[in-house]
Amino acid sequence: MYPANFDGMPDGKDPPIRVLLAEDDFLIRLDFADSLRSQGFEVVEVSSADEGMELLKFHVSFNLVITDLNMPGRTDGVGLAKFVRNLTTKTGIVLVSSEPRPSEPELFDLVLRKPVWDLGARIKHLIGKAGYGD
Repeated sequence: MYPANFDGMPDGKDPPIRVLLAEDDFLIRLDFADSLRSQGFEVVEVSSADEGMELLKFHVSFNLVITDLNMPGRTDGVGLAKFVRNLTTKTGIVLVSSEPRPSEPELFDLVLRKPVWDLGARIKHLIGKAGYGD
């Protein structure tokens, strides 16, 4: 993994898009992370919104946050999205949940309903349209 302030590759290529993946179900998180990595994303996995917020508190930066809605801990995916939005508007936020609709959908750039197949390809399409890797 690159340091949080890394801004370029030694060969002049752009660094990979860094994704924070917050999902409490281990098997789903494993599937999502593998799918994202197969598309060239750098993925940091956490099992709760609380863990994701701890990383963000220490200024670890991400181009994109992908979160489940309901997770164990003090906060959920909506709380994580609010925390990210308070830090920056440049980070894209994707909700992937079995819930039909989040309480505050305006926090999310994309809402996907589980089950989601080939998440990496869907996210790569979003990145291309929105430019979160820029």
